[in-house]
Amino acid sequence: MTALPPVDKEEVNPARRSLLRAGAAVGATGLIPGLQAAVYAAGSDKPEKEEVRIGFIPLT
Repeated sequence: MTALPPVDKEEVNPARRSLLRAGAAVGATGLIPGLQAAVYAAGSDKPEKEEVRIGFIPLT
């Protein structure tokens, strides 16, 4: 395996860096809907029905 030559910071291609930033932004944007769904699912602890009727059917 050969070692890569040293790279000066001035030689780094700015287009590549912009592409990486854009890719990270797209990835982060894809996470936002999932986070919103998790927040919405929290809801409240109030029961759906306040009065529940329980009945028994006699078996003969």
